[in-house]
Amino acid sequence: MGGIAESTEDSLSSWIKIRGAGQDVTRPGLSLLFVLLLLLSVSSSHSATSILEGTVVKIADGDTITVLDSDKVQHRVRIAGIEAPEKGQAFGNASGKWLGELVALKDVRVEFNKHDHYGRIVGKALVWLPECPTCD
Repeated sequence: MGGIAESTEDSLSSWIKIRGAGQDVTRPGLSLLFVLLLLLSVSSSHSATSILEGTVVKIADGDTITVLDSDKVQHRVRIAGIEAPEKGQAFGNASGKWLGELVALKDVRVEFNKHDHYGRIVGKALVWLPECPTCD
């Protein structure tokens, strides 16, 4: 059976063989593969971060806002890291209202490095607090 691991009882550092496709892959080979995959994932997650600064002018739902920049261009922003119900779903209106209480008509800084399949910016929205002028 492919993917079954067998280990010897010599020690914790014993070799592990994985059988599949007519080849045996030993632990050092898997370690190298794991390290390469880890490096690729880390390097791709550190792509250049873009910054958008502006005022929140619209709340679409509990995780999407519209930011107006200094050139009067509107940008739809999907807030990364949260999943909120849509307006037609249970608690959809409540989640949009709550987000509005946090960010509506406030100055924000959006840090992002990607767009979703709808063309929205996906990123972190940081609210600028007037009572903290030294906060970045």
